Amino acid sequence: FNGWKKMTLTEITEKICNFAERSGLVITEILDEYVTKLEYKTDYGVEPIIVIAVGTNPDNNTVITIGSRGIELSSNMELNFMMSYHLMGLNSDMTLGNWRIETYGGRQFFNIAVPQVAETISLDDFINSVAAVLKARAKYRETFGDKTLA
Repeated sequence: FNGWKKMTLTEITEKICNFAERSGLVITEILDEYVTKLEYKTDYGVEPIIVIAVGTNPDNNTVITIGSRGIELSSNMELNFMMSYHLMGLNSDMTLGNWRIETYGGRQFFNIAVPQVAETISLDDFINSVAAVLKARAKYRETFGDKTLA
């Protein structure tokens, strides 16, 4: 039984923008009804957060990811393997979210993302998801420095 109201993409965008404003994020751009770009100020500077509607779950609710683009894959496959191995190790320490490979504009990136169901996400879930992304980026910086983070 799915007791939640199915939301339109416009309603999801409005919900995410409301949560962003309430949690101190700046809405930088709404690319379309699928992608909302946000920013959050940290000790490292301005951190990018991207919310993307990625599909539906078995209950036909919209799944979103709250994440951040990380590192562009290299043309050096050995380096990519080493990065993958290290990031998969970081995944084992995470209780929320994971590092993954995603494609944007024909380019591949190691990204951090936290999946959530749009219809059921609460403000606390949103804040915790953003915090998990920021924590993963900070952990990455501790290991590799911030020169390679997008």
